[in-house]
Amino acid sequence: MSEQRINAEAILETLTRVRTMIPRPLVPIPPAAEEWPALATMNGDPIENFEVQAVMDGLTTFVAELRATIAAAEATVLDDCLRVYFTAVDLARDPAHAHLTTHVDAMRTAYERDFGRPIPTREEWEGASLPRTR
Repeated sequence: MSEQRINAEAILETLTRVRTMIPRPLVPIPPAAEEWPALATMNGDPIENFEVQAVMDGLTTFVAELRATIAAAEATVLDDCLRVYFTAVDLARDPAHAHLTTHVDAMRTAYERDFGRPIPTREEWEGASLPRTR
């Protein structure tokens, strides 16, 4: 069986096209170099090793950007959900909106189930400076 050489140029061009489809994260996260094997595990062809390393670097950067984008989106969604939760809590105090109590309880239960901890207080949420993801 013969080994087939990768087409690094085509792979990197595809990666560039895919990268443009992803919304940019607010704060890029640097790639973790330990995610890919060392060049020492590759064959002895320096050109092929360079091409493989270029593809690995491109994929590592892409993975980091994708993770950052997902983390930013999750933080935004969670922030929006907590805003809805606290608005519902406020409204449920009014007897005219007492029916919202059931929904507030359901939201609290879902948060505790998904995050494994109680829902933060409004003060904790408003003062949070860390990402609000799981």
